[in-house]
Amino acid sequence: MPTTVLIPEPNSTSLISFDVDTSLVIVGANGAGKSRMGARIEEAQAHKVHRISAHKILSISDNLQLIPEDQARKLLIVGTQHVDLNQFATTGQLMQQRNFHRWQNDFGIGKPLDDFDVVISLLFASMRRRNALYVDKIKTYEEGGRIGELPELTKDASDVLLRIWKELLPSVNISLADDKITANNGSADYSGSKMSDGERVIFYLCAQTLIAVEGNILIVDEPELHVHKALTGRLWDLLEQARPDCQFIYLTQDLEFASTREASRTIWVKSFSGSAWDWQEIPPSEDFPKQLMLEVLGTRKAIRFIEGTQGSLDASLYRLLFPNDRIKPVGGCDDVSMLVRAANAEVLLSDKDITGIVDRDFRSEDEIAYLRDKKIAVLEVAEVENLYCVPEIVSFVCNKEYGGRADAAAKEQSALDVITSAFDSALIDQTAKHALQQIRNRMATFSASHRPTDATSMSSEVTTFVSALDVEAIFRTSRDLYNNAAHSSNLKEKLKLLNRKNLYKQIASNIGLSPELYIHKVQTYLREDQALKNAVASYVV
Repeated sequence: MPTTVLIPEPNSTSLISFDVDTSLVIVGANGAGKSRMGARIEEAQAHKVHRISAHKILSISDNLQLIPEDQARKLLIVGTQHVDLNQFATTGQLMQQRNFHRWQNDFGIGKPLDDFDVVISLLFASMRRRNALYVDKIKTYEEGGRIGELPELTKDASDVLLRIWKELLPSVNISLADDKITANNGSADYSGSKMSDGERVIFYLCAQTLIAVEGNILIVDEPELHVHKALTGRLWDLLEQARPDCQFIYLTQDLEFASTREASRTIWVKSFSGSAWDWQEIPPSEDFPKQLMLEVLGTRKAIRFIEGTQGSLDASLYRLLFPNDRIKPVGGCDDVSMLVRAANAEVLLSDKDITGIVDRDFRSEDEIAYLRDKKIAVLEVAEVENLYCVPEIVSFVCNKEYGGRADAAAKEQSALDVITSAFDSALIDQTAKHALQQIRNRMATFSASHRPTDATSMSSEVTTFVSALDVEAIFRTSRDLYNNAAHSSNLKEKLKLLNRKNLYKQIASNIGLSPELYIHKVQTYLREDQALKNAVASYVV
């Protein structure tokens, strides 16, 4: 059942009701005001909210002085044990005391929270209460003549914590006995104070969540902090499952973490004026992944979706050519096309400049025109690797390598001749592949005209469609296209048609460089020479 949370209205000092089913993710860049928004939500409904600060001291005392459960609960909620939790008739009264004692008049924005020992005390106090009740049950059984029969041991927060810990960190065992934490990594025991930062923060977050009052709204500031990325999503999955009575509000700048909260509502905080927040909700979209949506919203740069993956030649080269844009590899051509289309249809992204870049491959002129009309640039070379082979690049590298030598011009021509030689040797193969791609494109347009309902009529439809394909004409068009390029001295036309990913390696070898060194030199020259960069960028149309 959804819980109503009071949150600041966009660009207003008023509060609005916001229904949260399982969790709410508040995302924003550093300085956008996420933590202050969390503090404002807490202030509005302090009786229901428990906020876990991003700024916390994660040290555990070796000689922990445990305190009674009621005192520990007061310390956790208010920051002092010298209060009566029932005395706060209004949210304002409770928040005034909490801000003074727990948050040190800072609402937990800047000063670190030091409550780890309190959390541990409350965890052990809960264990002691559970164990005492268990002993009382055994006595009751014995008094009733049920000698030797044991009642069921009720699970408490410590049992759940140990189960979650074992699932997340199976190589490290921990025990909670004799009012102390002991860990073992397989070679030796060590105290809780000697646990790693990651171990301590996982213990702390688990304990804070599991000892929270029933039905709390838990505000977690930077839930990913100090937790390994491989564990963060799973940690909060397990804690949400363990506390279905609670609602979780996460304040984060980690887009990857935000995307793991699939069932959550998500809002994007743009800025904080000092009294009001500019924010908007991110609606779910089947076509546009949430993480990508947040990434696009979070940048002021133009976005270019490209083929390939992070670290590929595509990404590194495009980042050099378009340093003021955000280059985002998203996979294949279809992925680029789908995401550009979806992004430009999103109302939330209407103020963003979102385009794509794809290889030319064996596309027809009609297909290229269609893609460009949809804000997707198509290279003026067959593949992105060919951008390392354009005459401007080859001549520039040769001039750097051979400049001043008597045979410099001959060396440059020899390197350029690699393009012609590669094209001529691949002519038959490339012509056939081009023709086959055109046939595939035509076949993809097949649509039965009379909605056949049996095999005979379907076969007839297909036969009619295929017989209408003039394969000879298609092949002749491809052959003429490639033959014209072969007979031309225009190297750019050859590079537009030649699909050979290793062509730059052949050119590098001719110049006397390894492929890796050739790429490194080209990228260095592109950084240093604006005219060269502009020349190569002109191939992205």
